[in-house]
Amino acid sequence: MKDKLGFKTKEDIFGRLVLFASFGLYLVTLNPSVGLYDAGDMTTAAWVLGIPHPPGYPFYCLFGNLWMHLIPIGNIAYRLNMLSAFSSSIAIMLIYLISLKIVKSRIPSLISSLSLAFSNTFWGQATFAGQYITNLFFFILLLFLLFKYKERLSLKILYLFFFTLGLSLAHHRQTLFIVPAAILFILAILWKNRKKQFKIQNLKFKIPLTMALLFILPLTLYLYLPIRASSHPPLNWSDPETPNRFISHIKGSQYDFLFLKLKPKEYIARFISQIRGLFPNEFGILLLSLGIAGLFAMAIKRTSIFLFLLLIFLTDVLISVTYNHPSFQLYYMIPFAIFSLWIGFGAFFILSFSKKKLAYIIFSLALLIIPIKLFISNYKRNDHSLYYSPYNYCLNILRPIKKNGVIIAEDDTHSFLLEYFHYCESVRKDIALIEPHQLHFEWMANLYREMYPDLEFKMYPVKKAILTYDEVRNQRIESMIEMNMERRPFYIFPSPSYPFISRYEFLPCGVFSMVIKNDISSQELYNLLLETDYKMKYRKDENDSVYIINYATSCFNRGRLYYNIRRYKEAILMAKEALRINPGYQSAENLLKILKEE
Repeated sequence: MKDKLGFKTKEDIFGRLVLFASFGLYLVTLNPSVGLYDAGDMTTAAWVLGIPHPPGYPFYCLFGNLWMHLIPIGNIAYRLNMLSAFSSSIAIMLIYLISLKIVKSRIPSLISSLSLAFSNTFWGQATFAGQYITNLFFFILLLFLLFKYKERLSLKILYLFFFTLGLSLAHHRQTLFIVPAAILFILAILWKNRKKQFKIQNLKFKIPLTMALLFILPLTLYLYLPIRASSHPPLNWSDPETPNRFISHIKGSQYDFLFLKLKPKEYIARFISQIRGLFPNEFGILLLSLGIAGLFAMAIKRTSIFLFLLLIFLTDVLISVTYNHPSFQLYYMIPFAIFSLWIGFGAFFILSFSKKKLAYIIFSLALLIIPIKLFISNYKRNDHSLYYSPYNYCLNILRPIKKNGVIIAEDDTHSFLLEYFHYCESVRKDIALIEPHQLHFEWMANLYREMYPDLEFKMYPVKKAILTYDEVRNQRIESMIEMNMERRPFYIFPSPSYPFISRYEFLPCGVFSMVIKNDISSQELYNLLLETDYKMKYRKDENDSVYIINYATSCFNRGRLYYNIRRYKEAILMAKEALRINPGYQSAENLLKILKEE
């Protein structure tokens, strides 16, 4: 018996079991609040219907906004985290069904889906909001539709494929990696079934035209970018209101520097290094071996499917190798998904030697233990149910800030988190949040003038024939501080990139530091230190190195200021607190040694 999509009843039941089991797992380990890095930017953009970082993710913003309003559970970030969990679960179910179409056996397909479900990167991405899991969901859905088309030769499925492809590209361009292989796959099917397909001759031109229209239609979602930019939302990357800025944003031109231009030897060395490092870490040695065995077995027994999957795998990997970013493994999520299908085929290949039922059961149980072992080894690493580090870190930035303070958040680690709390949770609405990385643009400067009309600054403080972007940005920040610091306190994460840094002193207040004049008297500085004393609040089990280092650095810098004004008792307390937070912190140890000699 089959349902409307052509699933057999047993297939449907096992697929749903995989769906609900994985969804339950991801909910149990779900991040309770805002996640790291892009999570804050993506959540904020979806909530305020703003413009996130390139390429703008119009589908994610619109659908995410709808999802967060339809699912009124928990805080805003938790709702969008749930969307990642749900998308991941559907993707795992589809991997099971794709594998089932390849091997025609449930146990190998179950091993394939569980291998991906419990893999480190996939599981981690399933527990908080972000673009990568949605991107992988689209890829797996496209893969499923191609196999469904191969099975049923339905024109409606082919139409759905092209519509889904367009929709996926309205999210992220990485699904383009499937296009070369998909075209060859479809052409091969059409050629093989040329006598069965398109019997009505006058539809020959209508069919490709319909496919093209269905592909283009969802791409119109990109019009969201200039339409929303014209209303000047609080989050408005690149302000893609003009044609040039719109094209630049969807192309991601500002991130071109992340893709390396490598010489052949460098390219090969980097390729080998990444493959060797990523895949064992992702699946473990046993599943890696099973996948390699499945790769060779599929090459022999299902050559056409193997070549199709291999082409997608290589298209993605050969481009991802050049991606020079600390989180480059996220670009490998499509190859990870394909490798999970090879794992399933490896299990199928081994089980094919079990002729007797008892032997088949024993080998099946033995093979199922392997992904279960992966689950056990990765559970603690990906259990984010108590992961409040970003939440606490951001509160340790905001709580010590004086009323009507101005925060200058230079890097994404800070700005994305602050965006979320400021615009989504409405925490400290009295604060002005300035993100200077695009302040050299006229549109960004004008946006801040519109948002904070009482915050004065000069557009071009220094008249010069040619100004670099950094010079414009730094001059605007400096003029903003000079013209407003008497009535609004400024807080900054001290950066050596600011040329004016030597003209000020920086008083640590939590994570950030208040900008004060460097000619302040020792007594005034001491009074300010007492006035701004703040003890970091965070869970004892938090171990995020960046946060811990910044907490300890803040304490050390307060100790250094106490030392400079000869308040040695307080300096010792601060140095010890820095070492308590970050044992082995060399600068704090050196300060203590100096203090003992005083």
